[in-house]
Amino acid sequence: MARKLVFIILVVLLLVWGGYRYFRHRQDLELAAQWLSRDCTVTDQVLFERAIRERGAALEPLFIEAFSNGPPRSEMDKILASIDAFDSRRQEKIRAGQTNYQRTEDGLSLAEEKQHAQADFDHGYRAAALNGLRIIGRPAGRQFLQGLSAQESASPYQYLARLLLQR
Repeated sequence: MARKLVFIILVVLLLVWGGYRYFRHRQDLELAAQWLSRDCTVTDQVLFERAIRERGAALEPLFIEAFSNGPPRSEMDKILASIDAFDSRRQEKIRAGQTNYQRTEDGLSLAEEKQHAQADFDHGYRAAALNGLRIIGRPAGRQFLQGLSAQESASPYQYLARLLLQR
């Protein structure tokens, strides 16, 4: 009887521990996603950085992967959908005579506008991943930044990695 009770207690403890690890991993994924696609105030920035430092060991591989892979396709699709919706409203206003601007204020075609938005989002996402690695300050992240900064081909990320390593 005592053995059954000990066994049951061990199983329950393992289930609770596994549930906690799963829950914590989900929280880490959400925190990383918020950081990578954020648009936050200075106050939010301080809170984000504190949370990232606290969960650094769990977030470091997520940020390295985020930089390597870029933003998820679903996030890019949201950007493109918002541009399409905005362009549709803009075209309706033009047709109704409510405005007299060109298709876009800077003369870009819709395809060019989408391309610029995707490139801007991709760059911001990858830069946030690198900045997250700087905030965490763990060896694998520093090594990743050092590898980027030492690349022979110039890229904006090479320069950013150099700046982040100086901080």
